[in-house]
Amino acid sequence: MHWSGPNGWKIGHRSTSLRRASTWRAGAFCFADSLGRDAAVFWCPHRCPYVLPAVAERVSLTAAPPFDLRALPCRAMVLLAGDGRQHVLLRRADRHLQLVVSGASVLLPVRLHIDAIWPTEQLKRRLWALECINSLTAHGRLPKTLFPPEARGRRLRFVLQALDGSRSGASHREIAQALIGEPRIQADWKDPRDHLRDRIRRAIRRGHALMNGGYKDFLA
Repeated sequence: MHWSGPNGWKIGHRSTSLRRASTWRAGAFCFADSLGRDAAVFWCPHRCPYVLPAVAERVSLTAAPPFDLRALPCRAMVLLAGDGRQHVLLRRADRHLQLVVSGASVLLPVRLHIDAIWPTEQLKRRLWALECINSLTAHGRLPKTLFPPEARGRRLRFVLQALDGSRSGASHREIAQALIGEPRIQADWKDPRDHLRDRIRRAIRRGHALMNGGYKDFLA
């Protein structure tokens, strides 16, 4: 997405945007014209354990190289929450990393302080986030090895496409034609065992369940 106006600024081929917000709704904020590939989703850190908390302080002239959003080879977006914290979304290609930062403004070079001790249930996710930010600052990338494909990805894509068709007013048969293909529909749609019809019904039900809050289960 792109924000324009006095609160947004660009640097070279990268962009850093600033936006204010006061309340989290349904566990996340989303800023985009539509939930497409460019949608910017900021997750509530209380719901998403992959959000890395940090404290920022201003750097001195003699300090080691700072954390500088302007120097990162990625898109950076900053959301100012009502409690004064800054939610930083770093995006490289289709990979994302989110920080929640208190203290000094991250729109200037800062030093980040991150806890070294976490509850056992958070340890794996915190270490993952540290690997991401280290790779991004040191090597300019978010490696795909840190973003393995979702095992349920193909099934979830089918579910969301079925939901999209249902909300657009398409019939179950029309949805099946779009997702499975006309030859299969001609052969199996009227099968008395209803396997194909049931598959479409289940996909639509699952899609509505995800839309109505079920997506938050993915954050557990």
